[in-house]
Amino acid sequence: SLRLQLAASPESRVRARRWDLERIVLNLVLNTARTMAAGGIVAVETASMQDGGPSVRLIVSDSGAVSPRSARVIPRFSASTEHGSGLGLAAVAQLVQRLNGVLQFESDSERRTRIQVDFPLAPGDAPRNAA
Repeated sequence: SLRLQLAASPESRVRARRWDLERIVLNLVLNTARTMAAGGIVAVETASMQDGGPSVRLIVSDSGAVSPRSARVIPRFSASTEHGSGLGLAAVAQLVQRLNGVLQFESDSERRTRIQVDFPLAPGDAPRNAA
């Protein structure tokens, strides 16, 4: 079975509709979970940031326990994977761009993947507990 680990910083508001944020998080978590072998961990974190301007950072990462048969998340957003169409990732990229956010992927030699999305703060909202 997979485990989901959540860690959130103090609340900050971003310039986005709730539905758009839900869609981004759900697509990233589901895509990551589909690539994991039994016993893996999918982590979801948020943090208030100051680097590059005040923002809220969303991080979805895995423990590296990847199923040998699964396709990995790739930044090119291919149109198909072994487990689905891959269109969820394309939708995430489009939504993040429309929200003036920044999407980044990182993978290491142990096959762990980290997807990071930085969202600008809503007007008038100051970052809380900035990292």
